[in-house]
Amino acid sequence: MINVMIKLNTMSNDNALLITSIEAVEFIMPTMETIRDFSAEVSDKNTLSHVLESFNIWLCSLGKKKEIRIFDFYNGIDNSILMAAYKTHEITPCFGFMLQARKLII
Repeated sequence: MINVMIKLNTMSNDNALLITSIEAVEFIMPTMETIRDFSAEVSDKNTLSHVLESFNIWLCSLGKKKEIRIFDFYNGIDNSILMAAYKTHEITPCFGFMLQARKLII
């Protein structure tokens, strides 16, 4: 399995949650040794849709979709936000499943 830990940086604006950047690292269990990383910030020239597409390209470069597992740096909040962003931007995620607070959500 390919293990990826994500961390979203977000901010709230007028009751809306905005993703300002996506950070991720591929790691080996159980040692937590990191292998590769990804980082992209949302800006006027680098829209969230573009950042999500770039993240997908990075994920696909790691291996087969069904072998990629996404873990949340925090307690499952980022996973839910990421899935909502993929849905809003009509992008199909390039990972097999993600874990959220010990529960499979995809």
